[in-house]
Amino acid sequence: MNFKFEFIPTERKQLLANGRKRCIGYDHPNLFPVLSVIDPYGRERMIASIDPEDQDMVWGFSNHGDKVHLEDYRWSDLERAARREGRAIQRHAKISSYQPVMDFYRDALRKELRLYKD
Repeated sequence: MNFKFEFIPTERKQLLANGRKRCIGYDHPNLFPVLSVIDPYGRERMIASIDPEDQDMVWGFSNHGDKVHLEDYRWSDLERAARREGRAIQRHAKISSYQPVMDFYRDALRKELRLYKD
């Protein structure tokens, strides 16, 4: 089984463009996610940028079920986890709504807070 995830060239191009925006100080929570994947642990990740200086470093929204994050992480760490767990990184359904990463994050936080409230 191949555990290497390949970005489509147009995805990589947009992720790098968003990464360059982050490097020059653009308000990165307002970046739009480029793709959504399910990691080897079954968590959804919406990826919004790749660091142009270190193309292994990606940034985006992660939903860990009980916690949501806006975070940087190494793509190679996910690929190593895929090999270790024996489960490939899966391309998720197309991102259906055109909204910034921060909106996905806020929506998930609201759901998370409602879970703890009840």
